[in-house]
Order: sequence, then structure tokens, then C-alpha cells
Amino acid sequence: MGSSFSVLLARTTADVASERVVSDARAAGHAPVAADAATRTIVVTGAPESDWVAISDSGAPGDDVLASAVAGSHALAVPVVAVSVRDSDIAALALALDGDVVQAVTLGPAAAPAPSPDPRWAVVLRRGHSLDELAAAWQTPLTYAEQALIAMAPLVRWGPALVGGGWATAKSALEQHAIHLGRQTVPSSQPPALGHVGGDAEVRCSPGGTGSLVVVAHSTRGPGVGLDITLWGPALDAELVVGARARATIGAPPDAAAPVTLTWGRADGVVATASWPGLSIPQGAADQRAAFAGVAPDEGVRRWLATRIEVTVELTCGQPGTRDLYVALLPAANRGGAARLGTEVTVA
Repeated sequence: MGSSFSVLLARTTADVASERVVSDARAAGHAPVAADAATRTIVVTGAPESDWVAISDSGAPGDDVLASAVAGSHALAVPVVAVSVRDSDIAALALALDGDVVQAVTLGPAAAPAPSPDPRWAVVLRRGHSLDELAAAWQTPLTYAEQALIAMAPLVRWGPALVGGGWATAKSALEQHAIHLGRQTVPSSQPPALGHVGGDAEVRCSPGGTGSLVVVAHSTRGPGVGLDITLWGPALDAELVVGARARATIGAPPDAAAPVTLTWGRADGVVATASWPGLSIPQGAADQRAAFAGVAPDEGVRRWLATRIEVTVELTCGQPGTRDLYVALLPAANRGGAARLGTEVTVA
């Protein structure tokens, strides 16, 4: 029986990779712990002859090179190649750039004939080496799958010592960082906050008619209860908008809150306000990278969508004209963590 192993190769240094791994793990709810308390261990290995590091992760998606490449590219923000070798018969490789898989290939004596390299492999080739050389490394008949990795090593400058699996050399020269991680609880004192705001840039309606404004935000910090909405701006002052009703949905699949009617008032101009006092703001993620940290892509998508807050405002339109309108979504427990959006209202 041959060798079997999975590893993520990333073009960076061991120190930088370790720092980003810890940051990524913290965003996913892990924290460094003693080895005997760890539920997950990540080993970052560098070698003096290499421009790359090898990362093995007990919590990684195993031989799913596509998931490993996407997760690694999101976390490290550098070119990565996920490698999975099984019994020295097949080596599965996936190159990812900027969070997307560029190409996945299988090499080895039990694999189908290799395709031509995608031109974007040129990003990781050393100066003076070509895609033709990479194709030759893939297409040369192999006795065991690791030979393809050995042939690729000088083209991309990753040291054979990094990958292991029966063909590592010079292990004494390796620089290894073992990172032991355990689950951590998000402090309950962390106030809720919203961010990553998007929505309609323009709303059009007729006098006496209605128009819809959609605002999307994401929870970026701790959970909370209660959400307020405020409208203001020249569109209210000039009576282009004379009424509004709003509905909110949380997460995916969406959990809908009861619609609310906004109340008009004055505070340095006309304002319209309403509240969902019992609406639950979910535990947030700082950004998409944090949501995808340390998990398979489908779980990362689920995490990110779970933080989504969508509010649709049905505007009742009055006087004709074009004016700006502003909307804010404010967590009741932390009004400073509001999400704000500006749009243009045209009534004609």
C-alpha cells in the first residue's frame, strides 16, 4: 500500500501563515489552547528551499481538495494549492486564487490523462518556467502519484520536504508551528452591530402610488434583541415620501418579523421611525472571510447567510420631484452599531 496524505500548500511564510491561521480560527470561534485541551490542531511547516508553506489541519475537509482550496484561499489571501494523495495512486490538486478554484486535476498511475494547465497557473510558476513545463510534469507517465509533485516542485519552488507522504527529505531543516485550538464562547458583553450594507440606489413611484426600497445588512458582532428603523432626508422634508411600512427578515431560510408602520415626527427635520422590539439579531461574522474560516464552502455560505438582515420598506409617495432619502437600521442594544443607506427617490 502506498502513501496517503492531505495538505494545503500556500505561497507565504510560516510566520505570516501562522498569524492568519490563528486570526481565522478566532473568527470561527476557536482560540489557542494547551495541546491536551485541543479539539483541532493545525501544523504550519516551512522549509528554507521553498517559497511556500504546508498546512495540515485536523479540522480540514480531508480529501475534498475543492473545499480545502476555497477555505484556504479565503483564510490566507494568497495563492494556494490543495493536495490529496491516496495510496500513491492518485494525487488530486486544486489551485485557488482570491477565494475561487482555478483548476482541479488528478494525476498519478490510476488517473485519467491530465488536461492542459489553466493559463492562471502562471501566477504560481517561478520566473523562467513555463506552462509547457508544468504540462510535461503532469503528463509524464508515473509509477506513483508523488512523482508528479516532485516534478512540479522546482517549477513553483515548493520544497519536497513540505509535503511528506513518503518522499520528504531534510526534515531536520523544517520550521514547524503547531497551533492547538479549542472552541471559545463569544463574550455575551459584545454588543450587536450591523455592517456590509447594500440595497436599492434608486426608488421610482408615481404621486399617490408606492415604491419599494430594499436594505440588506449583516450582523457583524454579538447577538441582540430589538431592531429600530429610521428614515430621514430631503425626500421626507419635501413630502415626496408621505408614508412608509416596513417588513424585516432574518437569516436564510428567512425568519420574518411582523410588518410595522413608521410614525412621522420631527427632529432637525422630518423623521419616520418604527421598531421590532422582539426581533432577534443573530450572532454575527466580521466579514465573509470570517464566516468561511475553517469550514467547507457550503457551511461558510450557510454561516454568512445566517447573519443577513433584509428590510423592505414600502414607501407611499406624494409630491413630484427627485430627492435623497436615508435609512438607518439600529440595534436596540447598540444604536451606535447602525447600518445606514442612502437612496434617491423620484416621484413622477
